Amino acid sequence: MNSFLSQQFVRFVLANSVAAGLNVLTRFMASYVLLDIWAVLAGFCVGLLTSYLLCRSYVFRTIRRASIAEMARFIVINLAALGITWYVYHVTLRWILALRGESIPSPELRTCAHAFGVAAPVFFSFLAQKTYTFRQRFRSNGT
Repeated sequence: MNSFLSQQFVRFVLANSVAAGLNVLTRFMASYVLLDIWAVLAGFCVGLLTSYLLCRSYVFRTIRRASIAEMARFIVINLAALGITWYVYHVTLRWILALRGESIPSPELRTCAHAFGVAAPVFFSFLAQKTYTFRQRFRSNGT
């Protein structure tokens, strides 16, 4: 539990909050010209790149050069997180619509549901990126 209270976890949450913000903003803007699924995918790609760059530089602070294997591991973890995000997005959207007695989601409701979805996999992502992607011991501080 101490790893979730560490400065590294706080940096992870901050870095990925920036990435999530760009993810949601991209999805919101793209939804005006793309179908919902493609807008979410565009947001995911922008968030993925931002997250990788910030995590590598400020969270896990690795000094070795980035490798294709490291990037592939990062993508695999984020694809799993995408599954969590997509599931939570749809469940939340259905729940909000049912609560409001509506059947057609507005852009605002889709954005709210998407924000919940993006936030959902934070603990899974931290543990997986730390131990699998960046190969750090669970109890290390990442410096």
